Amino acid sequence: MPDKSGIPESACTRPGIFQHPNDCNKYYECYWDKHINKFTLHPFECPVKLAFDSRIIGCASPNDPTVCVQY
Repeated sequence: MPDKSGIPESACTRPGIFQHPNDCNKYYECYWDKHINKFTLHPFECPVKLAFDSRIIGCASPNDPTVCVQY
């Protein structure tokens, strides 16, 4: 079932930071939570007018052609 970010918890199968599948302004981190013994998803949002850039694993200007194609 998707959480409030719109990403299903099942999307977390390995640790890392990933681009949201439907929104260039968002990304999420998957990490292993040893207390519940499974991967946990933590959603993030880029500041206004920025988009997630998977090359630098951070937010960047959407004018850069390598940044999310939705813009």
